[in-house]
Amino acid sequence: MTLPPELKARRVLLALAAGGADAASLRTGVLLAASLSVELEALFLEDADLFTLSALPFAREILPSGAERPVVTQALSDSLRAQAETLRQQLALQAEPARVKWSFRTLRARRISALLEMAAGQDVVVTAWQRRMRWPAVPGVRPVAKPVALAYESAEPPAGAMEIAVRLARNLNTELVLLGPAAAETRLTVTDGLHVRRIVRDDATMPGLLAALAGLPVEMLVLPAGELSAYAPVEIGRLLDAMAVPVVLAR
Repeated sequence: MTLPPELKARRVLLALAAGGADAASLRTGVLLAASLSVELEALFLEDADLFTLSALPFAREILPSGAERPVVTQALSDSLRAQAETLRQQLALQAEPARVKWSFRTLRARRISALLEMAAGQDVVVTAWQRRMRWPAVPGVRPVAKPVALAYESAEPPAGAMEIAVRLARNLNTELVLLGPAAAETRLTVTDGLHVRRIVRDDATMPGLLAALAGLPVEMLVLPAGELSAYAPVEIGRLLDAMAVPVVLAR
């Protein structure tokens, strides 16, 4: 697939957060950077809301033993710094063998607000934080290949997001599922040799998207960054936390 220069990615941004990294998302970031021959920039987000809460006099931390203790801002900062260093080391283990140029930095901001700002100004963003839902691995059982899904609201999939979804599906040797509104047949000449399936979404709301994804196990989800403004930040946060797979935001 040949794209005009304005749609070619210049960088892949990996959005990290406290709680540990989703290994599949780390691999996705490295895979995309290698496939697009661009730099991978990892950004660890220190959630500013955590520091706001820690400053409240009634804020308490629940220990594994069940005991409680006051939240100390300095201890929170030290903990996040240690987590960031662990994630930096995990990323190095994946990026360096793939010969991907990468960098790592930390930013204190509100998680979803920062993510939306990144998506607005970045070519490709991969969210890479631990999620509540995940499929446990079964020893001795080979996982069934699941598709890459591209969910969009426009009449046609945006070219940049389509390019990223096609690359991911090809690299993973799996099918591409297009979750979009009923429209004229999309020209899919770029997907020669790739199996493409269409699923029509009648409900363009976030609950509608979550419902469509609930019955469709996927390997990862690609969303056009330009369409995120249709959703409230809390809805985007709900989607990111609900998905058990990497979520890729592309222009």
